[in-house]
Amino acid sequence: MSVLIKNGTIVNADQSFQADVLCADGKIQE
Repeated sequence: MSVLIKNGTIVNADQSFQADVLCADGKIQE
């Protein structure tokens, strides 16, 4: 099963930004 999150907020150690996130087989793919 795949889930596409459109326009999600990605946060890492030094920045945050808007992007699409693809999750498949329980892992973030892209």
